[in-house]
Amino acid sequence: MAAIRSGQLRFLGRIENDSGTTRNAVGEVVESWAEYSIAWMDIVKLSGTELVTAQQIKTNSTHQVTMRYQDGIDADMRIKWNPTIASTVTLHIVDVNNVDYGNHTLLLLAKEDG
Repeated sequence: MAAIRSGQLRFLGRIENDSGTTRNAVGEVVESWAEYSIAWMDIVKLSGTELVTAQQIKTNSTHQVTMRYQDGIDADMRIKWNPTIASTVTLHIVDVNNVDYGNHTLLLLAKEDG
Protein backbone atom coordinates (compact mmCIF):
# COMPACT_ATOMS: atom_id res chain seq x y z
CA MET A 1 0.00 0.00 0.00
CA ALA A 2 1.40 3.38 -0.99
CA ALA A 3 1.61 6.37 1.30
CA ILE A 4 -1.65 8.20 2.00
CA ARG A 5 -2.57 11.20 -0.13
CA SER A 6 -3.38 14.26 2.01
CA GLY A 7 -6.84 14.66 0.42
CA GLN A 8 -7.88 11.32 1.90
CA LEU A 9 -7.37 12.57 5.45
CA ARG A 10 -10.53 14.61 6.07
CA PHE A 11 -10.77 14.80 9.85
CA LEU A 12 -8.50 16.34 12.46
CA GLY A 13 -8.40 14.05 15.49
CA ARG A 14 -6.76 14.22 18.88
CA ILE A 15 -5.02 11.07 20.12
CA GLU A 16 -4.98 10.82 23.91
CA ASN A 17 -3.07 8.71 26.44
CA ASP A 18 -4.65 7.33 29.59
CA SER A 19 -2.89 9.18 32.39
CA GLY A 20 -4.50 7.31 35.25
CA THR A 21 -7.31 8.10 37.64
CA THR A 22 -7.85 10.73 40.29
CA ARG A 23 -10.58 11.52 42.78
CA ASN A 24 -12.67 14.67 42.57
CA ALA A 25 -13.91 16.81 45.48
CA VAL A 26 -16.73 14.36 46.27
CA GLY A 27 -14.48 11.30 46.15
CA GLU A 28 -15.60 9.96 42.76
CA VAL A 29 -12.99 8.26 40.59
CA VAL A 30 -12.30 10.31 37.45
CA GLU A 31 -10.29 9.11 34.44
CA SER A 32 -7.59 11.49 33.23
CA TRP A 33 -6.46 11.67 29.61
CA ALA A 34 -3.50 13.61 28.22
CA GLU A 35 -3.02 14.69 24.62
CA TYR A 36 -0.49 12.49 22.80
CA SER A 37 -0.75 14.07 19.34
CA ILE A 38 -3.04 15.73 16.84
CA ALA A 39 -3.26 14.21 13.36
CA TRP A 40 -5.27 14.26 10.15
CA MET A 41 -7.13 10.99 9.63
CA ASP A 42 -9.86 9.28 7.67
CA ILE A 43 -12.57 7.88 9.95
CA VAL A 44 -15.13 5.43 8.56
CA LYS A 45 -18.01 3.88 10.47
CA LEU A 46 -18.02 0.14 9.80
CA SER A 47 -21.17 -1.58 8.64
CA GLY A 48 -22.23 -4.89 7.13
CA THR A 49 -19.37 -7.06 5.87
CA GLU A 50 -16.68 -4.62 7.06
CA LEU A 51 -18.03 -4.85 10.62
CA VAL A 52 -18.10 -8.67 10.56
CA THR A 53 -14.51 -8.77 9.24
CA ALA A 54 -13.30 -6.23 11.81
CA GLN A 55 -14.95 -8.08 14.67
CA GLN A 56 -13.12 -11.27 13.71
CA ILE A 57 -9.93 -9.34 14.49
CA LYS A 58 -11.14 -7.45 17.55
CA THR A 59 -14.60 -7.62 19.04
CA ASN A 60 -16.83 -4.57 19.15
CA SER A 61 -14.94 -2.54 16.54
CA THR A 62 -17.24 0.16 15.18
CA HIS A 63 -14.86 2.42 13.22
CA GLN A 64 -11.81 2.14 11.00
CA VAL A 65 -9.28 4.97 11.21
CA THR A 66 -6.54 5.50 8.63
CA MET A 67 -3.71 7.93 9.36
CA ARG A 68 -0.05 8.56 8.68
CA TYR A 69 2.33 6.50 10.78
CA GLN A 70 3.21 7.78 14.24
CA ASP A 71 5.39 5.81 16.60
CA GLY A 72 3.98 4.86 19.99
CA ILE A 73 0.26 4.63 19.23
CA ASP A 74 -1.28 1.59 20.90
CA ALA A 75 -4.55 0.02 22.02
CA ASP A 76 -4.53 1.83 25.38
CA MET A 77 -5.21 5.16 23.67
CA ARG A 78 -8.31 6.90 22.38
CA ILE A 79 -9.23 9.33 19.60
CA LYS A 80 -11.47 12.38 20.06
CA TRP A 81 -12.84 14.13 16.98
CA ASN A 82 -15.66 16.42 15.97
CA PRO A 83 -17.76 15.10 13.06
CA THR A 84 -19.87 18.27 13.35
CA ILE A 85 -19.39 21.58 15.11
CA ALA A 86 -21.83 20.58 17.86
CA SER A 87 -20.64 17.04 18.58
CA THR A 88 -17.59 15.22 19.86
CA VAL A 89 -17.03 11.49 19.36
CA THR A 90 -14.68 9.36 21.46
CA LEU A 91 -13.20 6.24 19.90
CA HIS A 92 -11.20 3.76 22.00
CA ILE A 93 -8.49 2.08 19.93
CA VAL A 94 -8.74 -1.72 20.00
CA ASP A 95 -6.21 -2.67 17.29
CA VAL A 96 -3.24 -0.95 15.62
CA ASN A 97 -1.92 -2.17 12.27
CA ASN A 98 1.29 -0.72 10.79
CA VAL A 99 0.31 -1.42 7.15
CA ASP A 100 2.92 -3.59 5.38
CA TYR A 101 5.31 -2.80 8.28
CA GLY A 102 6.30 0.21 6.18
CA ASN A 103 6.02 2.92 8.85
CA HIS A 104 3.91 5.06 6.50
CA THR A 105 0.27 4.16 7.28
CA LEU A 106 -1.55 3.13 10.45
CA LEU A 107 -4.89 1.34 10.20
CA LEU A 108 -6.71 1.47 13.53
CA LEU A 109 -9.85 -0.35 14.60
CA ALA A 110 -11.75 1.48 17.29
CA LYS A 111 -14.92 1.27 19.38
CA GLU A 112 -17.17 4.26 19.93
CA ASP A 113 -18.25 5.18 23.47
CA GLY A 114 -21.87 4.59 24.29
